[in-house]
Amino acid sequence: MAQETSVEINMLRERYFPAAKRGAILFFVLSNLSAINNMYEYSLNSFLEVFGISLPTSQKHKTLEGRLSNIMDALTSDLYNHACMGLFEKHKLMLSFQFTLAASGLLP
Repeated sequence: MAQETSVEINMLRERYFPAAKRGAILFFVLSNLSAINNMYEYSLNSFLEVFGISLPTSQKHKTLEGRLSNIMDALTSDLYNHACMGLFEKHKLMLSFQFTLAASGLLP
C-alpha cells in the first residue's frame, strides 16, 4: 500500500515539473542581473514570496495542463513586475528580452 502511494505521489509530482522548471529558470535570470549592475541582487526569499503570491492568484483551470500554464504565466508576470520596481528604465527591456528567451527555452 505504501509503495503504491509513493509511486502515485511521484507520478503526480513529475507532472508539476514544467512549472518548477520555469520558476528555476526565471530565478536564475533574476540572479544574473547582478552582472549588469551590482545593485540588482535578488534573494531566494524574495523569489519565494512572489512565487507564493502567484500560486493562489493565478487563474484556475479544469485541467492540470491549463492550470500549470496559468501558474507559469502568472509567475512570469509577477516576477517581471516585482523585478522592474528596482530596475533602471534602461535595463527593463533587457529583462523582458531575457524573460522571453528563458520562457521559450532559448536561454541556456
